[in-house]
Amino acid sequence: MARLLGAAMLAVAASAAGPCCKKCELPLVKYYSVDRAHGFCGDACMDPKKFSIYKKFEANLTLVDDENPDCSGQYTPDGKFYTDYDSTVTHGDPFGILAVTLDLYAPTGMPDHSCCQSPLPVVGPLMCLHKPKNMTIRGTGPYCCPASATEEEPCKKEAAIQEKKDVAIAEQADTCAKPGDCGAAYQACCALVTTETCGCSLKDGQGSVASNCGRCGGAYADCCSFARSKGIPCTCDIAPAGQASLVV
Repeated sequence: MARLLGAAMLAVAASAAGPCCKKCELPLVKYYSVDRAHGFCGDACMDPKKFSIYKKFEANLTLVDDENPDCSGQYTPDGKFYTDYDSTVTHGDPFGILAVTLDLYAPTGMPDHSCCQSPLPVVGPLMCLHKPKNMTIRGTGPYCCPASATEEEPCKKEAAIQEKKDVAIAEQADTCAKPGDCGAAYQACCALVTTETCGCSLKDGQGSVASNCGRCGGAYADCCSFARSKGIPCTCDIAPAGQASLVV
């Protein structure tokens, strides 16, 4: 179902409200489709009058009945079931003529493999560009994964790297309680200037600026000097994360 309508259909929306298709209201009825290549099973409530149309694009599309349970009763390649809810998405053509909303389920206990991707439809090294390891995970796939990936932990190294990035970003976040006009001007400068990284942050202080905070830091120092001449204090320092500021 994840590849429903193939190239002719587009994923046009994703829902954060939870599953849509636990129960279908007439005249809609429930269908499922197993997409082994992408590691998902999809449940959808569909108009049975359109079944023959959708079936042309999704060969695995099957009516849920006593003999054919929904995704929770479908076997995965390794003998488990598709029980772990992943997301709810809407697939449709660009003109809105055909559209279907479906719940995607992953195999029970499927490890995080968000760092992997499906192989490109080409032969040769471009098939897994930048993700050199071609592998299956729990019998699903194949996937293109990072070189360090294992079937048990496909994204362990990438998750650790992302965690370090998140910590660094958090450390660089502005924490000054009262940035004032000069602090707001510094933030605006960093948002507009593209020739420098603006890796310094506003911290509680008295208007000091580290020497390596670029043109925006220099502009902040000038702003604070002018503000002091008018009797207005600057209540923030600017410095890289974990570095004391030096007055300039």
